[in-house]
Amino acid sequence: MQIITYHELKDKTDLFLIWAKSFGWLCTPKQMDHWVKIDERLVGTPVGVCAIIDGNLAGFVGVMEIPTRNKHGETEIVGGIWGVATRPMYGRQGVGGHLLEAAESHFRSKGFRLSLLTTSRTLISYRGYVSFGYREVEKINSYPHFYKIPQRGAKVDPFPPGAKGKTPKLELERICSNFNRFARNYCGFTNRLIGVLKEQQQMGYFESRYTVVQDEGHLLANSQMGSLWVSEMIAFNKKTSRELIQRAVKLSGAGIFVRNVFDPFAATTLEKLSFRRDLGAYSVLMAKPLEGASFDDVYDDTFLWSVADFF
Repeated sequence: MQIITYHELKDKTDLFLIWAKSFGWLCTPKQMDHWVKIDERLVGTPVGVCAIIDGNLAGFVGVMEIPTRNKHGETEIVGGIWGVATRPMYGRQGVGGHLLEAAESHFRSKGFRLSLLTTSRTLISYRGYVSFGYREVEKINSYPHFYKIPQRGAKVDPFPPGAKGKTPKLELERICSNFNRFARNYCGFTNRLIGVLKEQQQMGYFESRYTVVQDEGHLLANSQMGSLWVSEMIAFNKKTSRELIQRAVKLSGAGIFVRNVFDPFAATTLEKLSFRRDLGAYSVLMAKPLEGASFDDVYDDTFLWSVADFF
């Protein structure tokens, strides 16, 4: 097995294949090269490590260098693991483990104290990460989720068409400004990066047509079968919080699901507007100490992470 970096991989076509087979992500080499240039977490990094067996791409583990804020208010760069995939024909041959070790070796060479990743407890890889020393960040598990299916008329189409009209251009700078303003008294993922936000929009994690941006808050959402997935909601006062939710209800032709609500104003308003509240999720953020420092040595109870920072 030969391990090379993303940049050293001359033909990247098979990345499209293994990502599609592993988690249904249809990302072409041209699209990936575009994101490598704009995603601040990837610029100037190896981007990822690749396993080559008999001339074939056998697996990939992505490498990010993510700026966070530690509990002392200082910038703390951490390693980010992403896009982990093994070609099925090379499964159970230790490919993923060797690549994960190579990625962590890079992080250690840079002096990073933590390696982070996002995954789901429903995936077979979850147990592998636990065996490699990764543990769930419990603070994220405490974020509540809210959902509601507004009452519609009996003749309403169960699969309503999307919102009509001209698609507005989003003010991404304002979204970044809102988030950074909200996060100033937190640690963790507190610096919203414009390149990352552009990437998330291009991937479809939120859509201009269903996202609402105001001076005193915003709501990031996309549509699925007429319902809205809300990935982030921030409001600096009760009035804005209520306006954002009411706008989401109007945009949705079916149901609304609001994920990982970390804003107290949003949580309170959602409950007052008869949204149902639920705790727990299969999607998790996991961390592994690399240089003798635990997660609690780096961050405190104000740790913040948003679905919009997914990697």
